[in-house]
Amino acid sequence: LPVYETRPTTPPPAPDFDAVLIQSPRAARRVAETLPADAARGRLALAVSVAAARPLGALPFATIHIADHPDEVHL
Repeated sequence: LPVYETRPTTPPPAPDFDAVLIQSPRAARRVAETLPADAARGRLALAVSVAAARPLGALPFATIHIADHPDEVHL
């Protein structure tokens, strides 16, 4: 029984932001594919797990924080 479905989209240009919240490896791969390096530079990335953080390593985020436990509370 599917509860939800995700589909990749082409995002608009990144507005000014302080942080990006990553809740899955798939979302991280999409961010890594579409977010310009200049938009990531100096920003904070918050990932729910090591697997979700891994694809972000190619971008120049100031910090990539990984939650202590892979859940919403710790993220």
